[in-house]
Amino acid sequence: MIRRRPWTMKAEGSGSMIFETNRKLRTGIHRSWDPRRSKLAAGLVNAQSEVQWLPDHKSTVLYLGAGHGRTVSHLHDLMCGGEGHGRL
Repeated sequence: MIRRRPWTMKAEGSGSMIFETNRKLRTGIHRSWDPRRSKLAAGLVNAQSEVQWLPDHKSTVLYLGAGHGRTVSHLHDLMCGGEGHGRL
């Protein structure tokens, strides 16, 4: 978490959203997950610890409530980034 925002490592082939901050680190490109635009990101900020309720890279998730797709794109990064074979 940097500046009270969670960051996800960009999955291969995923694009960028408008008004999104990206940082290139040694491990890859990371995208800022705005807690003011996503309830899931706000939950991560408020938890302030390792969260067990996030899906891992082998999960299957049905996410209902995608407005503009920001949360879905970050869930995709978490589940399908690197060599993950998750399904969203």
